[in-house]
Amino acid sequence: MVCTSQIHASGQTSETAIQKRFIESRANPTSSSANISPEGLEIERQRLVTEGMSASVIDTMLAARKTSTNKTYDRVWKVFLPWLQQKDITIENLSVIHILDFLQAGFEKSLSLRTLKLQVSAISALTETQWAKDPKIIKFLTGVMHLRPPNRALSAVWDLRLVLEALTSKPFEPLEETSDMFLTLKIVFLTALVSARRVSDLQALSAVPPFTIIQQDKVIMRAVTEYLPKVVKTFHLNQETVLPSFFSDYTSEQEKRWHTLDMVRMVTVYLKRTKTWRKSDRLFVIPNGNRRGQAASVPTISRWIVNCIRLAYQNQGEQFPKGVRAHSTRALSTSWAFQAQVSADQICKTASWSSARTFLRHYRVDVQTKPQKEFGKRVLEAVCGNSNA
Repeated sequence: MVCTSQIHASGQTSETAIQKRFIESRANPTSSSANISPEGLEIERQRLVTEGMSASVIDTMLAARKTSTNKTYDRVWKVFLPWLQQKDITIENLSVIHILDFLQAGFEKSLSLRTLKLQVSAISALTETQWAKDPKIIKFLTGVMHLRPPNRALSAVWDLRLVLEALTSKPFEPLEETSDMFLTLKIVFLTALVSARRVSDLQALSAVPPFTIIQQDKVIMRAVTEYLPKVVKTFHLNQETVLPSFFSDYTSEQEKRWHTLDMVRMVTVYLKRTKTWRKSDRLFVIPNGNRRGQAASVPTISRWIVNCIRLAYQNQGEQFPKGVRAHSTRALSTSWAFQAQVSADQICKTASWSSARTFLRHYRVDVQTKPQKEFGKRVLEAVCGNSNA
């Protein structure tokens, strides 16, 4: 048995040019706990051993955090543990003063408030101490917020109308004739848009019954059984993702054009197209290269979403804006729904938010800037008009 005082925080252990340019998939290894370095987890394990826990109990307790969370914490530990070694500090002798010095070093390297809070959480997990509740830590983070206040875009960075217009024409249509890559880009983007889900949720969607059910007016989808959402609570577990039909009974050329955004049509064609070379039950699979047919990773899906927006701008002859991220589809999707007077409760349920506060504080953006523009224009016209009188 090894005492925690003997564990030193060393941190050391023995189709076309367009396609190639914008949308080529890179090989991404699948998520695995094997990629997590053992130092932090071993310190946790040894601490539980000293408390008399059995090996099986410890394994269960260490499974309380998701693998993705462990990976995030691991990145902090890889910085924090060598820092402690340099200061000749052991885990057992760690104090709030030491943690504040570590956070200050990060703040002076321009780390954001969010990153510093994440570091506190990772250190708390490592030491089994709720440092985030310490008055000195709270005061320090409040000071960081005042000195470096977080900011977010209040207006949409990219034009959703422009992208949807582009998706109704070449190279994305006719759907039966477009390449596997363009088909993939379109369905991934539209699924992200109409579901308002995180990319990790999209990556976990299953392509097989009973997790995917195609009906005349909608597609009902669920994640594979082993998937754990970002927030592992009853509200978030086993939620259905519903993708709607759109102008399936069109009566005009305009409605026929918008029908190309019909998700029932999209999913049906996509599953039929990928059936012969699909190697995974996950909905979204890589359409080309050595890993063709394998499940797409979260980074790959994120890249597809951004590349779809980029390609839409290119095809419309517009300059691609800076700062476009895959996650922005959640903000635009829910903001347009709010603009269309969808209830806050329905928005939160669809996007898997437990309260409207999350949407209003972090995701809502102005998708209709014309009224503000007209207001400013009227002010100028009124002043200039009076000056000429």
